[in-house]
Amino acid sequence: HPKEKLVGTRDYPVAMNFDAPSGWTKVHSDVIGELGWRVYFLQWKGADPETSAAGWDGDRLTVYEKDGKMLGLAATTWDSEDDAKEFESAYQESLAKRFPKGAREDGTKTFVKRKGNDVYILDGASDESMFKLLEKTKKSKNKLDKP
Repeated sequence: HPKEKLVGTRDYPVAMNFDAPSGWTKVHSDVIGELGWRVYFLQWKGADPETSAAGWDGDRLTVYEKDGKMLGLAATTWDSEDDAKEFESAYQESLAKRFPKGAREDGTKTFVKRKGNDVYILDGASDESMFKLLEKTKKSKNKLDKP
């Protein structure tokens, strides 16, 4: 979106980081980005990929491992609450396609929670208790933080 993001004042994405769950080892951490979310929604053929990813303002996805189990934590932030609601709805729709029975064979699930402009995702969790880590996400604008 060059007209909105680059011309005049650059709209830098929000850098996001959160603390690791106690006892878990970080395996991977990265930013998905607006293009990555578009590709994700295109893959699951649900909501309009462009609309669902529009308004992206930053994210952080980190995968952790403990005793052979994997846990994905994602924190996303959006330009507006409406953008966050659009993303949350599209993501929930994609989950229904990815996991029609809800839980996986190992009993884990994906949980999604929105708070204002932020949408948090726990993937591979047995319950929602890890949301407390994501709700303490550190955000910074106009600088690139390393994961």
